[in-house]
Amino acid sequence: MSNKHMEVIHHRNYDATVMMPFVPAIKINSGRLLWLAGATALPVYHDHPHRREDLAKLPDNLEAQTRTSMEGIKKTLRSRRSNLRRCCTHLCVPGAATDGGHWKSERDYQFLFRSV
Repeated sequence: MSNKHMEVIHHRNYDATVMMPFVPAIKINSGRLLWLAGATALPVYHDHPHRREDLAKLPDNLEAQTRTSMEGIKKTLRSRRSNLRRCCTHLCVPGAATDGGHWKSERDYQFLFRSV
């Protein structure tokens, strides 16, 4: 699927037997742009359609799901010899929730970048 305009990015030693209609990232060769696929708390490589047994392994809280999602993103970036520090300068927080079950501001997301 790679061509002179783009490079498909896979993780090292990825399991090609997983039914995955997406790739983790695509690098645009005419610049420094890297498009990342959507990340969830499921492993980066997981079957489509989703399997019930995979969904049962999801973390049961928002912070753990976010950490798992971010680890998948970091692994994808490492596959292209990059990291969050090189590509993320701002963190957009959609909607500031006010109840105790959600983060209230960007400050509450800082745990994601402590080990960047």
